Amino acid sequence: MRPTAQGGFDALLHALGALVNKDFNPIGKAIALQALRCCMQALPLVLSKPDNLAARTQMQLGAYLAGVAIGICKVDAVHAMCTPLEAVVDMAHAEVLAPVFRVVSRYTVQTHAGVYANTARQLNIAGTGNDYRDALALIERVEELARQANISLYLANLQLTEQQAGQLATQALQSASMSLNPRSLSYEEISSLYLQMVN
Repeated sequence: MRPTAQGGFDALLHALGALVNKDFNPIGKAIALQALRCCMQALPLVLSKPDNLAARTQMQLGAYLAGVAIGICKVDAVHAMCTPLEAVVDMAHAEVLAPVFRVVSRYTVQTHAGVYANTARQLNIAGTGNDYRDALALIERVEELARQANISLYLANLQLTEQQAGQLATQALQSASMSLNPRSLSYEEISSLYLQMVN
């Protein structure tokens, strides 16, 4: 189940990253939304009932569509910051993604909640009319799915110095997806976010 849980969570964040980023390709966005819908519906079913063939089929479709979406639209700062961090930790991809998502998404929606809020409404996760609250509901739902997949939202055993965080930030800025994040992130902001992942 571990590969299923981790692969499913990665696919979900592929879809979400392609959907909320600043790329404007309408076909890519439509595919990303359908991928996210499939993943968010199927992943909890697959985790609770691994022999559910229909749920696994939907999860596979979601993962495939998410791959198509990122091929068109790329992703966001979550994956951009994940890649450098994976070079310094002995953890699976999804185990790095979840703590990065927790910090980056919450920082992003402080100023750019709208796209997350619209996604929450399209998926019937929230509909208060308040962008920040609805965006937070989406983030919390993704975090709940991480917990269901037994993926921690914290990097409890990682220690980073400010210098190391700066080195990671330099590498993250080289990712093509970093500039597509809804909220533009500076070197200083990225360094700070890395440090927040371990606190």
